[in-house]
Amino acid sequence: MLRKKNPLFKQIGTVSPEYCLEFVKHIHNWSLADTLRLRDKNNIGYDMSGLKSYNHSNIQYTTHPEPQTTDYNSVYEEYKPLVESIQSVIGNTYRMRWAKLDADSTLDWHMDPPTGDRFIIVIKGSHLCEVKFKDSIETQEMLPGEVWYLNSNWYHRVINPNAQDRYAILGCFNF
Repeated sequence: MLRKKNPLFKQIGTVSPEYCLEFVKHIHNWSLADTLRLRDKNNIGYDMSGLKSYNHSNIQYTTHPEPQTTDYNSVYEEYKPLVESIQSVIGNTYRMRWAKLDADSTLDWHMDPPTGDRFIIVIKGSHLCEVKFKDSIETQEMLPGEVWYLNSNWYHRVINPNAQDRYAILGCFNF
């Protein structure tokens, strides 16, 4: 599906960031392995292997031996209430995960694989999301509890200008 005609950003709802934070204690491990495997499979050139300030942990997972993005639709038992809460706002999701961006850090310019619409929910801290759109850069601040659609078919980056780490939940859905 071509998403170039979709908006760059659109707030599509809200959730309780306090409720979401209750589930942080269940994080299994922080790993970029799934992201790196999917980027290699889809020939996405942005190399994330050197990132020191960004990491994530799956909320939805897959058991498929050669997974596509949409195969990440199983939910760890301890996260089922969280996923149901988010899905009540945006509908079905896949490849939902925690994302941590260290204080005063930037997840540099990149474009995500065109395998689904992206959502992001900041649950602790805040960040600026910038999208390169034609000859300009559009910026959107995202605050805790806001559920955002992000058109990741354009080059974008995320900036955490704060003195604390930013925690977010991100994943794919049908916009």
